[in-house]
Amino acid sequence: MSTRAQASSALDLHAFEAARERFLRFLRTARQPHTVATYAQALSSVTRFLDEQDVSQLEDWTEALIEWAVWLREARGVSKATLATYLSAVRQFAATASAEGWLSVDLPRLRERYRLFTPSTRRLPNPATEKEFHAMLQAVDRLHPGDLRRAQRLRLRNRAILHTLWSTGVRVSELVRLTYGDLLLPQHAARVVGKGDKERLVFFSQEAWKALWAYLQVRERSLRADDRLFVRHDKRGDGKPLSTRSVEILFSNLCKAAGLARRITPHQFRHAFGTRAAEVTGGNLPVVQTLMGHASPNTTMGYVQVSNVAIEEARRRLGYAQEEPSRG
Repeated sequence: MSTRAQASSALDLHAFEAARERFLRFLRTARQPHTVATYAQALSSVTRFLDEQDVSQLEDWTEALIEWAVWLREARGVSKATLATYLSAVRQFAATASAEGWLSVDLPRLRERYRLFTPSTRRLPNPATEKEFHAMLQAVDRLHPGDLRRAQRLRLRNRAILHTLWSTGVRVSELVRLTYGDLLLPQHAARVVGKGDKERLVFFSQEAWKALWAYLQVRERSLRADDRLFVRHDKRGDGKPLSTRSVEILFSNLCKAAGLARRITPHQFRHAFGTRAAEVTGGNLPVVQTLMGHASPNTTMGYVQVSNVAIEEARRRLGYAQEEPSRG
């Protein structure tokens, strides 16, 4: 007879206890103590459920673990976060117990039912608005007033940064690494190396290209291919490359100077670009993924979901959406 416990569909509580202990023993060799504690709490919850139930009324372990999820949500009233955590733990336990032959579980059915308990809660992007973008542009003059050459260069640089981030959707880390040699002058575009060393082309709007060129023309000397596009113009670091932190601080200061009600980050400009891209393409996932430089389509899905709001509004205006009939 195999050294593994014989799998059985019968609800043998001793088999569950043995499987639980074996699983936790394995976890202690592979996971951090706090993770093991979370799994133990989830499985203890299953034990409490089984103790309260007439297990003879349950057909098999798959049904038992599904009914436990119902009990956890409705009878115990746990939070959504706790429910999601416990379901994830028990799902992994079930997969291990099934693979090892400790318990017999229909894993596809269990996963399908668990997904119904925890629908996707992916946070949608919170993009900067066009009004906020223009307010920050106007705040550039207030942030660096005066006629000194340094102040003029700072104003031109900061406008170019805002326009570049808004029109291309590049990450701030990509922005600060851009060099003069990355520019494709006839196309008003630039080569960008993103995450995973993946290269893509980004294109500047007419306003963005004009702002960038106005800034580059006031630089101290002719630019070489390896010169960074955006550099410092303070006394201590004049000509040195900007850091991502410098751009984040710039955004914070511009938001204050503009009197905005919330703090806008460079990444929210990227969110705005992604949302616009999703809207103009009708939610074309591969196109938006390419424009954003995302490695995974899952990352792009948030922008496509945002665009659905605009799509539904367009349908309503076109008369495709029917109003619900009034109830007498």
